[in-house]
Amino acid sequence: MKSLFYEQYYKKRLNKIVNIFGETWFQNKKILELGCAHGDIGIELLKLGSEVVFSDEKMEYLEDIDKRLKELYNYSAGFALIDNDNDYDLNQRFDLVIHMGLLYHLQNWRNDITNALKHSNLMILESTVTAN
Repeated sequence: MKSLFYEQYYKKRLNKIVNIFGETWFQNKKILELGCAHGDIGIELLKLGSEVVFSDEKMEYLEDIDKRLKELYNYSAGFALIDNDNDYDLNQRFDLVIHMGLLYHLQNWRNDITNALKHSNLMILESTVTAN
């Protein structure tokens, strides 16, 4: 079961993304969700008609998303096991890359953003600023 904080976190971000583009924009769009964790944003975008590739460095997250998609929604999606601290190339372009809640986990965030931008000219990027 997901916490109330997490529910509010992903719903707030999802609503912002949908408000920026409008619901109809997502129809038939190819989306890459980097560091997807539970995949809740990508799942909602699938419901809006997008083709989503979920990526994470943890296989158990991707397996859980695949299981939920099949059992609850009868959807299929693409999956990519990606360690964002290393170079990656999926050899395809996307209409949108979602890169949220990931930067502060990475050792080499500049390299990761460069890799992400190889896949799309459009990215939703969430960063966290902290003071030392």
